[in-house]
Amino acid sequence: MSVKRKVLVTGADGFIGSNVCRRLTEAGYEVVAATRNSLNGLPNCRMVAVGSVGPNTDWSEALEGVSAVVHLVGVTHSTYKDSKDISSLCHTVNALGTFNLAKQSRSAKVTNFVFMSTIKVNGEKTFDFQDQMTAFRDPAPKDRYGISKYEAEKLLHSVSGMSRVILRPPVVFGPGQKGNLDLLCRALLKRIPLPLHGIDNRRSFIYVENLGEAVVAALARHTKRCEIFTIADTTISTTDLVRSLAKNLNVPARLFYIPKPIFVFAAACLGQHRAAGRVLDSLAVDSTEARRILKWDPQFSFNEGLLKTCEWYHNERG
Repeated sequence: MSVKRKVLVTGADGFIGSNVCRRLTEAGYEVVAATRNSLNGLPNCRMVAVGSVGPNTDWSEALEGVSAVVHLVGVTHSTYKDSKDISSLCHTVNALGTFNLAKQSRSAKVTNFVFMSTIKVNGEKTFDFQDQMTAFRDPAPKDRYGISKYEAEKLLHSVSGMSRVILRPPVVFGPGQKGNLDLLCRALLKRIPLPLHGIDNRRSFIYVENLGEAVVAALARHTKRCEIFTIADTTISTTDLVRSLAKNLNVPARLFYIPKPIFVFAAACLGQHRAAGRVLDSLAVDSTEARRILKWDPQFSFNEGLLKTCEWYHNERG
């Protein structure tokens, strides 16, 4: 009987983390699930509280007997939107915290380190319908979150001696999703009219369970190099995304048209210029290298992922 590999997953109780832990246990891994201060059980996982993540976090207990690490912890704008010093917090947790964990992982003889970065390292948009984000594109992060993730990536390159796989996903969707997609679904359920008709763009997404499958594939890499993969499973226009969500939520898509200049002007007046870009601009992601090198094959189609996501909303509402 083969011995299970033990893998540490940080941020294990989050939206992505809980899905990754489940997929890893299904794949036969023994999972150590690290959280900040909660020891609420995840099925088939050993829970460990590590406190705040940063340059001085002690990971020795969590890393005991571990041969692989999946690092998902990260500060986002939505998580700490009320913080007065979000830039410092992003740098401390996302960059220095990652560097600290990677160094301790190497000392603990960890052989595989998977880091969840973000497509924001590449930039905020693609520029025509042929343009796609790849790992070969020069990094161009624009906000504090993307900059701190890029800093973490650069620091990881210096921690040699183990396989390091960096994944750069776009927006992740699925049951329990957070952020703008959650707000969009709740607006649709409330039958709120939305000015999102006729937006001709291309934006990429990834279903959370497909992302979990990518983590499993990344852990199978046997190399001492640091590799970067852009990864997504769907590319669709904003308008078509809203219509697909509405269809699966069984509600009407009450869309109306606003000319782009007016949309941009109104968003700027409300201090939402970046949010307008996420709605109107394209951000297409190429996953060719992830599929080829990692042998990643998404299990769920876009429609299957949407259906499971929207079923979750209906169950939540009772």
